[in-house]
Amino acid sequence: MADTGDELAAALYALPVGEFTAARDRAAAGARQDGDRALAARIRKLRRPTAAAHAVNLLARAHAADLTGLLDLGRALRTAQRDGDGPALRELSARRHRTITVLTALAVRDAAARGEQLSEAQQREVERTLRAATADEGAARLAAAGCLPAALDEMPAGLPAAPGPTPGGNGGGRATPVDGSAAEADQERRRTADRAARVAARAALGRAAAELDAAHAALSDLTRKQAELTGRRERAEQAVAEAAQALRAAEDGLLTARQSEDRLRAEHGEAARQTEAAKARAEAAQRALEDLDGG
Repeated sequence: MADTGDELAAALYALPVGEFTAARDRAAAGARQDGDRALAARIRKLRRPTAAAHAVNLLARAHAADLTGLLDLGRALRTAQRDGDGPALRELSARRHRTITVLTALAVRDAAARGEQLSEAQQREVERTLRAATADEGAARLAAAGCLPAALDEMPAGLPAAPGPTPGGNGGGRATPVDGSAAEADQERRRTADRAARVAARAALGRAAAELDAAHAALSDLTRKQAELTGRRERAEQAVAEAAQALRAAEDGLLTARQSEDRLRAEHGEAARQTEAAKARAEAAQRALEDLDGG
């Protein structure tokens, strides 16, 4: 039954978001008709995914290898953090940031191909979910299954617990010397101090890694906004250039029209003068004809 429920959930979360609710209700009704009330109740509890969760669910299907690579990076990061390996942690954090950026871009591209538009807020939810999937094994399994109903809240990587008291200790973090010697007590105090210092260093390293991730995310946002502003500026400059070219063409056309108008005005004046002269000659010829007829 569990396998059937998992398969149904996977099939439902692979559907377009707009088809999810109706398909879920049909699947629940079918299970109920088959007499499997437990499966029907389980299916009814499935929530329609948000846009960001749907994008991550489809990443798990269309780009499984890339997502698996990110989740492997998360495991390596947690190991480096547990071991206090600063150089490895810095390198893996940078690789995780680059991989999350690539996967988010793939999610945006795939959503556009489906006729969906992920807003900036939804893109940040995708990034936050992918980052959370690298910070915790349970979150990694949820993301890999491709059945998320909503974006995962970002969870900090768990720090290893402080070591307990050593054998022979009194349970308070400070050991009692077995043989009562001051030298052994001093060694145990140093060991306890070293353990505490390592735990504190790991905690500081975890905080620094979280701050680095936040800085990477902020830089990614600023880079995206800068690219958008650059595109807007370039389009505005192109529009200004086209407008300037159109203005120059209009000015040239105006100058040509004025010159043509001046030529036509001069030709009109000359034609008017010639018309008056022809009229005078015609009147003179008329008078001469009349004089001849009268004589």
